[in-house]
Amino acid sequence: MATQQHTADTVEVDAAQEDAPQVMRVVFKGEDLGTFTDRRMTVSETILLKQRTGLSTKEFLEGIGEIDGQALQALVWLLKLRKKEAINPKELDFELGELRLEREADPTQPTSANDGSAT
Repeated sequence: MATQQHTADTVEVDAAQEDAPQVMRVVFKGEDLGTFTDRRMTVSETILLKQRTGLSTKEFLEGIGEIDGQALQALVWLLKLRKKEAINPKELDFELGELRLEREADPTQPTSANDGSAT
C-alpha cells in the first residue's frame, strides 16, 4: 500500500511501495486498443472514470484482475476515449471472448537481456 506524506502544500505518494505496475495490451473485437498501465492514468481520467462508471480507481483496477464486467467495460471505454472515440461505457456489451488482455513487461523496468551488467 502506498504511503502518503503530507505537508502544508503537497501530498506525496510513495509509488515504490506499490505492487508491480499492471501493464497489458488490450485487443477488443480484433482491434488493438493499445497498452494500458495503471501508473499512466491521469487524474482527469480517474475523475471521468468515477463520473461515467461509478467505479473508483481502486475498484476499476481490482475489477480488471477479477474479470469484473463493469471494470472491463470501463477499460474498453477508457482506451477508446484515448483514441478520441466517444462511447457510453454502460452501453458496451460484448462477449468475454471478444476482449483479450495480454500481459506485457513493464517498459520502465530493466529486463535480464538489458539489465545494465557487463558481460
